[in-house]
Amino acid sequence: MIIRRVTLFLTFIILIALSISFTSLIIKNDLVICIDPGHGGLDGGCSYKDLVEKDINLKIALKLRDSLEEAGYEVLMSRSADIHLCKDKFSKKEDLITRIDLINNSKSTAFSFEILPPLKGNSIQKVYNVIDKLKEFDPKYINITSHHSEAIYRPQADGLLRRSMVLRRPGTVAIAAAIQNKYGIQAVPHIICKGFTKEETEYALLDLNFLGIHNLLLLRGDSKNVSVPAGQENLYNDYATDLQKQVNDFNKGLDIYGDKIEGVDIPFSYGMACYPEKHEEAPNLNSDLRIAVEKVKNGAQYLVTQMFFDNQKYYDFVAKAREAGITVPIIPGIKPVVLRNQLNVLPKVFHTDIPEAFANELAKCKTDEEAKEVGVEWCLNQCRDLLDHGVNNLHFYTLMASDSVARVAKEIF
Repeated sequence: MIIRRVTLFLTFIILIALSISFTSLIIKNDLVICIDPGHGGLDGGCSYKDLVEKDINLKIALKLRDSLEEAGYEVLMSRSADIHLCKDKFSKKEDLITRIDLINNSKSTAFSFEILPPLKGNSIQKVYNVIDKLKEFDPKYINITSHHSEAIYRPQADGLLRRSMVLRRPGTVAIAAAIQNKYGIQAVPHIICKGFTKEETEYALLDLNFLGIHNLLLLRGDSKNVSVPAGQENLYNDYATDLQKQVNDFNKGLDIYGDKIEGVDIPFSYGMACYPEKHEEAPNLNSDLRIAVEKVKNGAQYLVTQMFFDNQKYYDFVAKAREAGITVPIIPGIKPVVLRNQLNVLPKVFHTDIPEAFANELAKCKTDEEAKEVGVEWCLNQCRDLLDHGVNNLHFYTLMASDSVARVAKEIF
């Protein structure tokens, strides 16, 4: 009798979640579906023994989102993590009103951005300053970059060098938790494989799961200054697709040894990277595209591009990706140029072309301030062109460029 009542209770929740928790809006002839999982954070809803309504609703909402995105729809969620939406003290009424406002005020274009953790010894206030500057544009999520320890060699009194590992920036897990708790904005930490063992990655996943952060961006990471001790290569994931397998296993409740992990109730959702101008190590664009297809086939729910400055290369890449069977969102990564030397630095570091017209204007600049103005103008035109071509998500790289991103966002959003 008790089991029957619980089943009816869960069925009721599922029917509620699937029937009234989302609203659709017709925007630019595209169907945009807003999903509201309801309870979250301090508001757990109903419960029975170890079953909590907010957890069940969120699981259903995430599965529904994934199915809709696979079918090609744009999906917006009031929350995709275990958080409430009150700005200050928790209030059920404020939480409900905020969720309704999120749906009613949903825009056709989603805004998100990436931040770089400050160097060790600096305050997290530097991160908050960037967010405070950009939060008025209703970011759907904030990416936090991750950085591995670097090997340095310290001279010793005997003239020999001793190898030491130095971490120059704080960990992405702590910063993601701080952002999500302070702002109620979904934090999406980078998880990288370069410089981290599989065991260290598992610890990070356990921490994030415990903190209720269930959205990730999986990346290979920078291979510079990474040193793997001889004979320990099997302790590390070589590529982002290897890291993806580890996360998929974790979602199934399996650790790196195949043993059962308890407490993995909400699986991680994740995106991965793609490269409109191909990855620097790829022999050609088609071979790089096959890797993107593999990422999506194995569970990536969206792709975010490396920065680019020529929109036509993005359009061509998306067309090829669709022909190859990729149906998930391909979110363009945008960066405003802010310094004169970036005319040469960005192509060297990120292997991206700067169109001739843009390069010519930057070459005329006598000061960084002039270059910044040219960068804002190019970025603004680039974003407008993307919107004219039906792009619904714009993701910004803010390193040294948060002021410029704010100026562009003010015009676009």
